[in-house]
Amino acid sequence: MSNPPTLVFIPGAWHKPTCYDKVTKIIREQSKLKCVYVTLPSTTGNPAATFKDDLDAAREAISNEIANGRNVVVLAHSYGGMVGNSCVKGFTRPQDAAASQTQPPTTGYIIGLILMASGFTFTGLSFMDPFFGHPPPSWRVNNETGFADIVIPPQEFFYHDLPADEADYWASQITPQSLKALFEGGEYSYSGGRDLPVWLIGTVEDRGLPVLVQRTQVGMARAMGATVEYRELQTSHSPFLSQPEPTAKIILEAVEAFTGESKGNESTTSEGSQAIVVGRTALWQPSTWFSSSVMATVTDTSGSHSLQLQANELTFEAFSLPEGNQRLLGDPHPKGTVIPLALKPVTPGGSEVDLNTAIETIQALQERGGALTEKLARHGALLFRGLPVNDANDFSKFAHAFGYKPHEIIGIVVDRPILAPNIAPANEAPKEVLIYNHNESPQVPHAPEYIFFYSHKAPPSGGETPISSSLELFNRAQKEIPEFISELAEKGILSRVTYKFEKQYEGGSTLRQAFGKEIQDDDDEETKRKKIEAQIARYGRGKYTEWEWIEDGIILTHRLPAIRTQPKTNLPTLFTALAAYYKNNQASLAGSDSARKNPTSQLFGDGTPIPGEYLAHLVNITDEIRVLHKWQRGDVLVFDNIIAQHGRQPWQGEQSDRVVLASLFDGESVPGAYGFGDWAQVVQALDG
Repeated sequence: MSNPPTLVFIPGAWHKPTCYDKVTKIIREQSKLKCVYVTLPSTTGNPAATFKDDLDAAREAISNEIANGRNVVVLAHSYGGMVGNSCVKGFTRPQDAAASQTQPPTTGYIIGLILMASGFTFTGLSFMDPFFGHPPPSWRVNNETGFADIVIPPQEFFYHDLPADEADYWASQITPQSLKALFEGGEYSYSGGRDLPVWLIGTVEDRGLPVLVQRTQVGMARAMGATVEYRELQTSHSPFLSQPEPTAKIILEAVEAFTGESKGNESTTSEGSQAIVVGRTALWQPSTWFSSSVMATVTDTSGSHSLQLQANELTFEAFSLPEGNQRLLGDPHPKGTVIPLALKPVTPGGSEVDLNTAIETIQALQERGGALTEKLARHGALLFRGLPVNDANDFSKFAHAFGYKPHEIIGIVVDRPILAPNIAPANEAPKEVLIYNHNESPQVPHAPEYIFFYSHKAPPSGGETPISSSLELFNRAQKEIPEFISELAEKGILSRVTYKFEKQYEGGSTLRQAFGKEIQDDDDEETKRKKIEAQIARYGRGKYTEWEWIEDGIILTHRLPAIRTQPKTNLPTLFTALAAYYKNNQASLAGSDSARKNPTSQLFGDGTPIPGEYLAHLVNITDEIRVLHKWQRGDVLVFDNIIAQHGRQPWQGEQSDRVVLASLFDGESVPGAYGFGDWAQVVQALDG
């Protein structure tokens, strides 16, 4: 096609975007058409989400395309058909525009509408108005939750022609559906199907919207003056899942018709489909219900070096790093797994990478079952190289695209001024200081689960970021020093952190920076202490946290587990900074410039010292299993903090030669939000 349109996919009720993946994969392979997915707010678990919210989401996706001169074909399924019909308003080409066009277009238009197991919309009616407000037998109104509850098994309702295991999977992906979107919003509905050509794919075995109703819809629309091409497939309500190839073929045939590039008669049928003759009718519009979206594909055929991550028009491809910067991980990681997994963006024809497109790709991949989160859980660290990330704001946008919750930092021991949303400098200790491998914040009760680093400036020599696996460290330590692991499992760690009113070293934090977020300059000393103690109480974990005021600050003591488990696999991991603590103490004893003042002391949980030979052994293992990442400007490293450790090498030159920014995020595992209750992981680790 000389000017290929963008395909905008709108799902129906109850479904995540991912059910279109099979079809969009085929479409991309056969036509290279750009596919954009719309996630309907009414399917995201918010009972207050409205039809207007869904409509706005679709129109925003369309606006982004037409503003860049791209035409759009809207594809909608079931309830999404009402959104698809209504979002057409104002986006179709004026009748005289084509004839008067003498220059390349500066704006695009919606040129066609493809409906699947769906119907046409009456202006001014809500989804449920044609039913007089009475839902069909397949679902019921739940006024307590604000959601529409499906009352028959989804496997029978939506997926009866899928293999049982696949039907079970898609049933597990069903999401809550807001009632407000179904019963309200008629003032925003619009009969867009009369403004442009429409193709409708009927579903003969549909148990949600009977095929006779779908055929009636076509006759009704034609009687109202709409131009409708109708095809049928012998499928359930979900043709894109059970018959993706015929569905994709009809879609591509429709796109050719919309663009005027049909290779033959428009009424020819696709393989597996039928051209159905329907009579004229004037029935009310029965409604539809269903959903699916998100256009990301993930391929990982034989280890990381075959991996491709793709969404929209941008692909992330794996590439190899020099020896010493990347290595194959040992047990218990799967064979062939590397750390870090290095990814670079690739665009069609090698065109320049756009940051917004990269962000959209990240979002699409994450919406597809957390594809990047899964890669982090496998590799421990991801490197993104070649992205147009040029400053703190770019970095913030990219990091937030992963969809994690920003980490609230309390009890910080380093100085991290905010440069952009959730962005601060990484540790700014003097350039001579070695920061050895560690998990982020293991010495405090609340640690982030995901760590992002961005290189704004890289030194000519040194300044690398060490990377190693906490899973591999535990596996080796359990085999080589099992008595140490047994003591750690039994006793845990006693972590004492000293906070003082003044900085204890260059790049360190003050007591006010750590716990004084509520302090005002005019507070008296008693008020300041109360506010600090309130934050400590919130930050601590009940009986496992104690504090003591000293003359120039405060000492906090936490009892914490050093052995944690990776979610899903339940593999044990050493979540610790013990090796870094030991390395720094050794450097201090030797009077080395690589040492820094350490505000933290580490003991076994019963208060007894940890023998130095155990810590030295951890260092030896870490030296063998770590790599040193040589930074390039614009690099972004992402760590799964549960299973991967990082650090910082010294460098030559000026302090300003190395500028690395950091962003911390919470997940669901290490641990949750601050609160006053005991932390279950601590209780389990220390009390059995």
